[in-house]
Amino acid sequence: MTPSAPTGKTVSGTVDRIVRTNDNKLLFILKNNGQVYQLDTSAKDFKPIYQFISEGDKVSFKSEEVNTNGLATATVSLSTFKDQSLPTTTPKATK
Repeated sequence: MTPSAPTGKTVSGTVDRIVRTNDNKLLFILKNNGQVYQLDTSAKDFKPIYQFISEGDKVSFKSEEVNTNGLATATVSLSTFKDQSLPTTTPKATK
């Protein structure tokens, strides 16, 4: 399995593994794809619902860049990130 993160291309698949780091990142890999992708939870356009991404979720997004320092990770474009398993709207609080 060769990592694959085509910059600027849409990537889609099923989340196989996910790790939450201490430095505000969600790292995940997709089934049949050895590339490590990262979501920056401290980014201003990060939606809190993304904290609930889990294994088995079907996702799609554009890969922005690949960081090859240590573990090669591809940054996910938050504006294009979609998780079909998560709600797209936030329910309103009830009284």
